[in-house]
Amino acid sequence: MFDDETAKERGVTPSEILDFLDITVALDNGIAKVSKDRVLDDSQLDDSSAGEMDLDDEEQETSQEVSQEASQEAPQETGKRKRTRYLIDDSDDGEEPKQNGTRHKGVKFGCLPEAKDSKVEALRRHLMLLCTDKRGFARQCSKKGEGRFTVDFDMVLAALREAHIDAMVEATAGLFGLRLVNALKHLGKLDEKTLSMKTFLPKRQVQTTMAKLLEAGFVDVQEVPKDNSRVVDRSFCLWFCEKERIRRLLPERLCEVMVRCFQVRDVEKAKVRDILDFVRRTDVKGRVEEVLDQTYYRRYRAYQDKESRLLGSIFRLDEIVACLRDY
Repeated sequence: MFDDETAKERGVTPSEILDFLDITVALDNGIAKVSKDRVLDDSQLDDSSAGEMDLDDEEQETSQEVSQEASQEAPQETGKRKRTRYLIDDSDDGEEPKQNGTRHKGVKFGCLPEAKDSKVEALRRHLMLLCTDKRGFARQCSKKGEGRFTVDFDMVLAALREAHIDAMVEATAGLFGLRLVNALKHLGKLDEKTLSMKTFLPKRQVQTTMAKLLEAGFVDVQEVPKDNSRVVDRSFCLWFCEKERIRRLLPERLCEVMVRCFQVRDVEKAKVRDILDFVRRTDVKGRVEEVLDQTYYRRYRAYQDKESRLLGSIFRLDEIVACLRDY
């Protein structure tokens, strides 16, 4: 990923990220952590109060029988493990915290209260989770001290483009179409029979779905003759999918959709132009509902709803175009 040794030192530490992070962000949310003093082993579990458990007598007997059967069936290595229970600190009024702790079958689980000296470690754990994701949201480039982390934007943007394309394929041809496109991406050119075998789909379903994908431009077909006779019956078709071709083709089509959205907005705007001109008056602004008749006000509100939906679609399409073409 890097050309020289000095470039390997790129990246930031959790402390440097923490300086730019909003203080209202709760870093302890989402990642569970329990301190050693709140983990009870077998000897401490026997002395613990019965009030910590919410099970009645029947549930306790059932859980004991299940645990005994599981211990008999488990290997010897697992039998040496200690039973543990995670407890949360009791509040002053005796009530259980609702946000930082939950109950599950008589066992309380909770997160540690966030301390200033633990923010760096909590942020480091969040970054490590991003590093372990298969899409490569982040990467640990150094393990010294707190560790240094960086983002390979080329890989992240490639994964983001792939996700956008997959979403469009699914919207066009459903899950079957997405399965077929993914098979072509990983296996290359395939005929209908092999494609049907690889995707576990009937041949008729493959033909129908591939026709939709071909019309939308997500796949292409190549006719290969079996001999020199040039007869249609003596040839077979190979389906294939080119990622770069799709990435170049989709922005143009998305821009066309954006233009149509603007045209629809102009048409809808022309239908209520008289109402919009009246609403723009200075003596009407701020009290539109009071001045307008209910019939005209409903038409005005209907136009606002349509305009907001159209503009929202345009903004989302613009973000996809920027991801596929500009970034």
